[in-house]
Amino acid sequence: MGKRIMAILLASTMAVGINEVASIDEAIENYFELRESSLNNPEAISRSNKVMNSSVELSESVIDDEINRQQQIISKMQERDNIYVVNATTTPRITETSIMENGNVEASVYEWTWIEYNATGNGPATDELGYATMHNITLVPTEQGYKIDSDIYFEGNTTGGISSG
Repeated sequence: MGKRIMAILLASTMAVGINEVASIDEAIENYFELRESSLNNPEAISRSNKVMNSSVELSESVIDDEINRQQQIISKMQERDNIYVVNATTTPRITETSIMENGNVEASVYEWTWIEYNATGNGPATDELGYATMHNITLVPTEQGYKIDSDIYFEGNTTGGISSG
């Protein structure tokens, strides 16, 4: 992905400094890079490595949701629809943020996902599909920046991925 996410910050975020805004943006960007990686490599997130190669801190429930999403992709996309992911890209866009009284940040994020796939799991992609997902993310401030505490979303019939939110 590598692109900088452009945040649309509402008046409520004016209370935070530019460093906090950059930190929120960075946490969300890193999280969606991880989601993209998990589509391309199902081992990107596992209970054993707990995203050790990621620069974003995630709550246990967000990790669990991503592991479950990978299982949904295998069972729903591969087994039911014969869709084997060859390459995937995601483009997130922050559409709204607000600072809560407790200091947490609520962010609405629109994610567009392109999946290049084939029907066998071997060889190059033969087709592609795209789908949108709306996310309601809660970020909690930490000493290092922000932790993704929850992400509520539903990916619909494409992957069947749904957060426990």
